[in-house]
Amino acid sequence: MSADRLQSHLGSLRALLVAALQRLGDPADTESLHEMRVVLRRLRMLLRPLARSGQPGLLRDVAAGVFRQTNSLRDDEVLLEELVRNGMHAAAAARQAQQVRDRQALMDSPGLGGLMAAWPVDGVACLSGPSRRQRRGLKQKMRRESVKARRKLRRQLRRPAPALHAVRLAIKRLRYRLLAKGHVSPSLLVQLELGQEVLGQWHDHDAWLRRAATEPDLQGCIERWQHEKAVLQARWLPLRDGLLLVL
Repeated sequence: MSADRLQSHLGSLRALLVAALQRLGDPADTESLHEMRVVLRRLRMLLRPLARSGQPGLLRDVAAGVFRQTNSLRDDEVLLEELVRNGMHAAAAARQAQQVRDRQALMDSPGLGGLMAAWPVDGVACLSGPSRRQRRGLKQKMRRESVKARRKLRRQLRRPAPALHAVRLAIKRLRYRLLAKGHVSPSLLVQLELGQEVLGQWHDHDAWLRRAATEPDLQGCIERWQHEKAVLQARWLPLRDGLLLVL
């Protein structure tokens, strides 16, 4: 990738991040945090071919740190949406104020400040694209990583009773590696997306049930969440079989 194209991509992603941050303080905005996380993921994929040291490495590492910082906040946001959707307004209100404080803490955090400071605005001379030799080496490395990720997912899927959380992570890693590599088999990508969606919902229900064990105002949801979790597990089985056919 040329330096000009890299600068264009970085500029576009920075604009998207700034737009998401401007909306993050609005409690009614349920998409800004998700959009912020998408930008951070795309940034890390964009910088992956570049050097691991210097400004590219710093920017990628800081972006990874901010992404991890948003994990629990995103989990809380998904739970809040579930409570509102099911008319549990008292339980939602009890968490809404904390959500606003947590979003503000994120916006004021040193990690986010460091990310914006490390993100070049006017020039990317020190973020020049990889040489032809580096691109060849990168393609070989990405191919090896994709093969390794495929094998790991295949092993997970063939286990008699796989841990679905581990399977979900293996699907995510393979999907992102394939997207970074390009030339993805459409059938495989569709199966990975469907599997990630269903297991993501399963993971949410699993997390909600763990929280309900210690948060009294959620305990009225336990029976429904257990039923929905079982339905998601049943939906996963044919998706697993479909994945095994295309892996």
